[in-house]
Amino acid sequence: MKSKHERDDAADLSELLRSARPEARLPDGFGASVWRRIEQSEETTESSPPWWVRLAWMWVEPRRAFATLALVSLLGAATGLVQGWQWSERLARDRYVTVVSPLPPWP
Repeated sequence: MKSKHERDDAADLSELLRSARPEARLPDGFGASVWRRIEQSEETTESSPPWWVRLAWMWVEPRRAFATLALVSLLGAATGLVQGWQWSERLARDRYVTVVSPLPPWP
């Protein structure tokens, strides 16, 4: 329970805070300008950024960037394996033809 002295202090503090409140007058059109700025900020937040900005934000995340790097590396390795396999088959076929028919195929 509060004592009489604490209540007097609280009343004195409340009176001091009321008297310290500034009494300045707001400029004309202040409220309208505040609402205009609020409406403008809502308009800018509602519009979505361009597709390329959203794409860049999506790939900036380290997890996605690492996954993309891994995928590109695997695709490159797979492409290299397929091309190497095709090259080795062509080389083996050319060697076989050379062994079977040592004459050049041109006239």
